[in-house]
Amino acid sequence: SQRQHTRLRTLKGARVVFEGSKTFDVTIRDMSEGGVKLKLGSPLALPKNFILVIHNPNTGIAETRSCELRWQRGDQAGAQFT
Repeated sequence: SQRQHTRLRTLKGARVVFEGSKTFDVTIRDMSEGGVKLKLGSPLALPKNFILVIHNPNTGIAETRSCELRWQRGDQAGAQFT
């Protein structure tokens, strides 16, 4: 496998933000230091570059990461943090 970082399985709510104001909710299925696997609510086409806002329910603080889409199959997608 070409993955550089160990992925940790998780189920976290997040939001994709692109073109400044377009947003939709996604679920993070697993995450590593280098990227994420996302489950989309519906098979929307993700843009090549987007912002991922990751909600932390424990702290109430949201983390923002810039992402580049690496692959997408239906409602599953993988993105690399940039």
